[in-house]
Amino acid sequence: MANKNLYINTGKAIPLFLSLVVSSIMFLIPDSRSTAFFALQTPVGTMALDKVFILLTFSIVALLCFSEKTFFNVSNTIKIFFLYVSWVFVSSLISLFANGYFQINNLFFLFVVNFMTFLIGYILSCRYINFKLYLRRAIIVFGLANSIFMIFQHYYNDPLLIADYLRGTGERGFYMDGVRISRVWGFQGEPLAAAATIMVAILFLFDSTFFREQKNKKIILLLKLVSLTSMFFALSYTYSRGSLLSLSIALLYYLFKKKIKLFTLKRVIIFTISVPFLILFLFLRGLSFESSTFERFGQLSHDASFFARWTIITDVWSISQSFGAKIILGLGTGASNGIRYLTGGALDNQYLNIYYENGLIAIILVVLLFIGALRKKADIVFKAAIVGIIFNMTTYEIFYYSSAGTMIWLLMGVVTSQTRAAVKSKANIEDTNVNYISEKKKRKTKRKYRIVL
Repeated sequence: MANKNLYINTGKAIPLFLSLVVSSIMFLIPDSRSTAFFALQTPVGTMALDKVFILLTFSIVALLCFSEKTFFNVSNTIKIFFLYVSWVFVSSLISLFANGYFQINNLFFLFVVNFMTFLIGYILSCRYINFKLYLRRAIIVFGLANSIFMIFQHYYNDPLLIADYLRGTGERGFYMDGVRISRVWGFQGEPLAAAATIMVAILFLFDSTFFREQKNKKIILLLKLVSLTSMFFALSYTYSRGSLLSLSIALLYYLFKKKIKLFTLKRVIIFTISVPFLILFLFLRGLSFESSTFERFGQLSHDASFFARWTIITDVWSISQSFGAKIILGLGTGASNGIRYLTGGALDNQYLNIYYENGLIAIILVVLLFIGALRKKADIVFKAAIVGIIFNMTTYEIFYYSSAGTMIWLLMGVVTSQTRAAVKSKANIEDTNVNYISEKKKRKTKRKYRIVL
């Protein structure tokens, strides 16, 4: 009886001990850029949703890697990925002793939210045939929920759940003819990150609505069209010109790869008939939103954010000269924050971020990684989403956001896995055929033997 009670107490103590260990590890995780959102300050450290996500990601990747026996039987693309990850780590170590710009919290964030997310997408896509389907649905549902949240933000002209964070920084917006126009934030707390995730959701839902082999029922088609419209308006309310242009480029890539003819007689007639109704709809609801959206694009000739980005790009050569040959190896992860006294502010460009932090070598590896992923025989809509984000990376430092940064690396992992998944599927089919033939031969042998008897 005593042994039984001891067993029960031990059984209760083990989960308690594990929960204490997990909690301790969570407090030890360094704060990232996004930790300020939905964070709870405690005497021993910060408790934030980002940290929960990081810990879960780390645990999942560790379990998957330990259980993946053929993990190193990989393609050239994933070898480039491992080279890139290794170089990010090496360049940061070099910076630790040479430049002093290295920031361990940013390196930790990249390793977990970017690189480990890539491995999750890669391994799960190899293992489970339906993983891509569930991923598509999850992205669409997340994009729709985020869009509804953003439409409410626009309607109430209020950042809703992140008002406490904005109190010290001010809302994001711009002036149009002397009128202040606020930009929506979504769940992420950053208009550009919200726009990037919704852009991918629009691509997936667009593909599901119009170009799936299985036709939609009328009520489902209506729901999808309403969802598409909602997501497009939410994307527009971010006033992210880069995301809107990236969506256009991604859609053109998708249509080109699908070999879809845009100007057929039927489509031209439908478009011509629908234009008057569209104009009537815009007139009835008021043109303030549409005019501000188009005028936002027209502000490029005197737009502060555009000129700030352009100035940072044109100053690359002079800044590089100030560091000399070190720039080839990179100034270390986190250097984009450390050299703001030279750039005049945030880089707002992921490629410049890679260049300054990890050098020319990292830029070459990233370009090779993108080329390798886009050459895979994967679903066109996945590659179109990657193309859109590749262009969107010129407008902000996407890797340092837990939403959009996770999105691009997860998609990259899924697309990169397709060659290996196809090989494994082919091997499974061949094994099945071999086993079937062997069983057939055994049955024939037994039958002959019995007949002889």
